[in-house]
Amino acid sequence: NVGYRDLLDSIDDIITNNEYNIWNSYKTMIYFCHHILMGLSFLHNRKMCHLDIKPENIMVDVNKKQFRIIDFELTSIEPFNDYVLKFKGTPGYFPKYFEYDVITKYLPKIEANDTVLIDGELPMIKDRKLVYKIDSFCLGRLLFYLKNIYKDHKIIYCWNTEKKNEKMLDEMITDLTNNDVFTRITINECLKKYFSLI
Repeated sequence: NVGYRDLLDSIDDIITNNEYNIWNSYKTMIYFCHHILMGLSFLHNRKMCHLDIKPENIMVDVNKKQFRIIDFELTSIEPFNDYVLKFKGTPGYFPKYFEYDVITKYLPKIEANDTVLIDGELPMIKDRKLVYKIDSFCLGRLLFYLKNIYKDHKIIYCWNTEKKNEKMLDEMITDLTNNDVFTRITINECLKKYFSLI
């Protein structure tokens, strides 16, 4: 048992029960992001890409405030031959808009160009390293979802202490969900930029 519940359950606690067991500040979300970035960096440095980062695939240990990435079913190894020829991912998180995507204020329409043909070819086929940026995008969407649900439901009593952390979180989300796969930040670049690591 790697955790008490999955991340989606902890988000549902905010919505349905007004419970903030773990998500009690933007600082906690930054700590969470750092933890997940480190896990993804571990994979990427070993030439593996998870490719399905979403709330259901992260376990949360509420007591220890620890997080674990799970479900490696879509994980691919560089040069990602199995993946680039038949890419797949979770709608709403994967950087492609599907006609049946449910669009909400927490998961707005995706305009990313990861799966747009350029000179008759997908960017990730021309440059296999762009596959790593799918993890960036998925994590950014997850953070956007978590942050905005928290913001809409939490009553904040001392806003000034949260402003700096919210700004940092928003900047990370913007970098990770950049619609242009060529300029989107990688996991390691995110660690270096925001946590002075790598």
